Amino acid sequence: MHRVPRQLALLAVFTGSAAFTGALHAAEADSGLYAGVALGWVSAPDLSASGIDAALASGLPPSQTSGVTNGSTAWQVFAGYRFNRHFAFEMSYNYISDMGFTTYVPSLSAIGAGDWSGYDVDGVLVASLPIGERFAVFGKAGAAFYDVQLEAMPTTGSVTYKFVGEATGWSPALGVGASFTFAEGWAVRAEWDMLFNVGNSNTTGRSDLSRWLVGVMLAF
Repeated sequence: MHRVPRQLALLAVFTGSAAFTGALHAAEADSGLYAGVALGWVSAPDLSASGIDAALASGLPPSQTSGVTNGSTAWQVFAGYRFNRHFAFEMSYNYISDMGFTTYVPSLSAIGAGDWSGYDVDGVLVASLPIGERFAVFGKAGAAFYDVQLEAMPTTGSVTYKFVGEATGWSPALGVGASFTFAEGWAVRAEWDMLFNVGNSNTTGRSDLSRWLVGVMLAF
């Protein structure tokens, strides 16, 4: 039976320990917290004049809505934790700026502006595919809690009739995007997100939300 020389055994142990330590450090480097901000555009393609009139009917006489703007600016703040290079969990707050319209109430001879706005808070799992050292593509899936409001203020003379409708609820949240690391810990990313059936037909009107965002991210 051949004995392994002591020096060779020590070398093997040292090499194995170094490899394990290196792998551990690499895993640690790929995990950790991150946060960022983003700005972009959100659209509600299903938000319609007839849908708004149906919602306004819960608090106003029959109305005639026109000039619905189905999009507005959006901004996002987000933070997450990377488990490794491929998977992370992320939370975000997303603000939906006013989408305006004009409503006319014939029986009151009143006309005025209105808007549809709100926010959503999303929790998603993020799956990433690194391409080289700096570039990555990713997909997101999870759930979003939303709170949207419909406001209208038709006016006649000195009298203003104010309507406020609100809807809260949950929606699936999906998204895809890409990121590019331009400095140590810093990256830019662009993404497209979707929420579904946001709002309530009886109080605010309802629509899917499509959101395009570009932002910057810092990994800690």
